[in-house]
Amino acid sequence: MNRNGTLFQTQEMAPAPGGDYRTGKVYRTSLRIDPTGTYRYRCRFADASGAAVGPGSKWCAGPIVSRGATSSVCALTAVSTAAARR
Repeated sequence: MNRNGTLFQTQEMAPAPGGDYRTGKVYRTSLRIDPTGTYRYRCRFADASGAAVGPGSKWCAGPIVSRGATSSVCALTAVSTAAARR
C-alpha cells in the first residue's frame, strides 16, 4: 500500500472461508488507516515455496482519507495459474 505516492505499509491477507486453490480463493484484510492522504494498493502472493510466478497486480486506487476516517481495504480473488489457462 502506498500513501501520497510513497510506500506506506504492507499488509498480510488471510484466506476467507470457501473456494479452493485450484478454481479460485478469496483473501481478505481489514485495517484502520489514520494518516490522511491518498492511498493506492496492489496485491502480490507468496507461500512457503516462495513468491508466486508472474507480476503482482497493478496499483489500484484506494481510499482518500481525511481527518483520520477509517476505511477497509481490500478483497481479492486469486485464481491459480493452471485454472486461469483453461
